[in-house]
Amino acid sequence: MEKEVEIIEIDDKEYVIIEEATHKEKTFFYLSNIQDEEDTLIRKASYDDKTKVIPLESEEEFEIACNLLYKNIIN
Repeated sequence: MEKEVEIIEIDDKEYVIIEEATHKEKTFFYLSNIQDEEDTLIRKASYDDKTKVIPLESEEEFEIACNLLYKNIIN
């Protein structure tokens, strides 16, 4: 089975989207570096440009993203 993956470049590194979750109009992404599986990031879609991925803004957003992404991976 082939699955299409989306690649995002951040700081000259390529990351694949492992998981995506939305909460109250915010979309969060769990990313993994293609060259280094131990290099992972959690980011969100920009408010102004949904195709742009930006860092989280607070500890609260981080906790929300972790909870959402964990629930999606388990289910």
